[in-house]
Amino acid sequence: MILPDRFPFPILACAVALASGCAPERASIAAAPVAPSANASDAERIAGMLVKADAAGQGEHRDRIVAALDRSGVKAIDGTKDDPLAEWRAQSSFASPPLRGRALGRGYRRAVVEGLRAVELEQLFLAGEAAEVAAAARGGTPVSFLILDKKGNTVCQTQIAPSATCRWLPAYSARYTIRLANRSAEAARVYLVVD
Repeated sequence: MILPDRFPFPILACAVALASGCAPERASIAAAPVAPSANASDAERIAGMLVKADAAGQGEHRDRIVAALDRSGVKAIDGTKDDPLAEWRAQSSFASPPLRGRALGRGYRRAVVEGLRAVELEQLFLAGEAAEVAAAARGGTPVSFLILDKKGNTVCQTQIAPSATCRWLPAYSARYTIRLANRSAEAARVYLVVD
C-alpha cells in the first residue's frame, strides 16, 4: 500500500483520538465522499485511466494507457472473472512488464450494473490501515456508491458523477460491502480501485 505524503483530516483526527485514550471501537471514522481534484490519489487516477482505456478502443492510445496501468501495479481483485486489463494487454502492441502482485495490494474490478439494478461486492480491509475505494463510471449514468461495514453501518455514501472516492480508517479487520446502485434504465460500467 502506498502511504500518502499528507494525511487526510479523518486519519489525523483518528490518530489524535487514539492518542488521547479513545476506545478502539470509536477509532473508525466515516469519511465524507471525496470529490476528484488536481491532487487526486493513485486510486483515483487509476480508476480514471481504466475508464479512459475502456473508452479509447483498440489502438496506440489505449496501448499507452495500458502500459501506464501496468507500471502502477494494479491487478484484478482476487476472484474477479471479468479482467478487461488482461484482454487489453493481450491486444496491445507494446511489450508488457511481468506482473508482480502484492498480498492485499492495490486492485481493481469492473462492474457492469444493469439498469435499475444494484451490485454488491465484498472486500477485506485491515485494521489501522488507511482504506480507499475510488470509483469511476463511463458516461453520465447516475450510480450511487455505498460502503457498509460488517454490521450494516454506512461508512461512506455518495454519487459517482463521473467519479467518487471514499477513504476511512477501519477500527477492525473485516469485510466491507461495496454497493453500486444504478438509478437509470441504461446499463452502467463502473471501475473500482481498492487501495
